[in-house]
Amino acid sequence: MELLDNIFWHVFSGPQARFTVGSARAVRLAPGLSPMLAFADLRRPAFEDLVLHCAPGEPLYCADWNGERAHAPGWRERSGICTHPDHRGRGLAARLALHAVRGQLARGERPFLHVMGQNTAAVALYRRLGFASWRTCDIRVVTRA
Repeated sequence: MELLDNIFWHVFSGPQARFTVGSARAVRLAPGLSPMLAFADLRRPAFEDLVLHCAPGEPLYCADWNGERAHAPGWRERSGICTHPDHRGRGLAARLALHAVRGQLARGERPFLHVMGQNTAAVALYRRLGFASWRTCDIRVVTRA
């Protein structure tokens, strides 16, 4: 399996495991952190393993997810590159992203990121910066009944 095919499982069960609760099949970031979860097997998500770790009605985000939040050996996520609407069109996001990516490359890390497809301005920026599409994924919001 390619690392990026299930990056959040690799991140949450590896370098960031100390911030998670769950099992060998399903984990979530601990309560108080971003409400994100990951599964070892994306084809058979083990929701039942998280019942004790989720409040009824609590929304959790399930995707192959998005500063430098997620990292796995040799890879580090770029996220949260935002520009206030009053300051767009000045190249600020591009300069910020390039600065961050250069730092990652200098540390020997390959940058990756997630972007919503309908965010066409961000998609265009990332393509101009040399990012390529690996694949698309669905984002699911799940809650415990």
